[in-house]
Amino acid sequence: MEIRDLNDDERLALVGLIEFVAESNRSISEEEQKEIADLAGAFGPAEYRALVDEVDRRFADEAALRAHLRRVGRQEARELIYGLALETALSDPEGLQNPAMLDWLRGEWNVAVQIRSS
Repeated sequence: MEIRDLNDDERLALVGLIEFVAESNRSISEEEQKEIADLAGAFGPAEYRALVDEVDRRFADEAALRAHLRRVGRQEARELIYGLALETALSDPEGLQNPAMLDWLRGEWNVAVQIRSS
């Protein structure tokens, strides 16, 4: 599965989660900015901006984001979304400052994580 295969709710979940992960640190690193730019490129700037606006409107807090994430049902979409969010989190040299969301989501979505060294 690729980003273009995600439906509207899954795209919203992806952008919401990426935004949450990137903002969980004190500042957004250059590496996180690159990950976000890559995501915006995959969607196209106009669609990405519309998704960010919808995230800002619909997810006033972490609980609202979690409620939306619970509705993502396709396992392959879950794995793609989780993997991209984890990549974004790990792209920051300081590492993930607040792992609680990804830990919760891994259990909620039953996602197996394998870290491969290169």
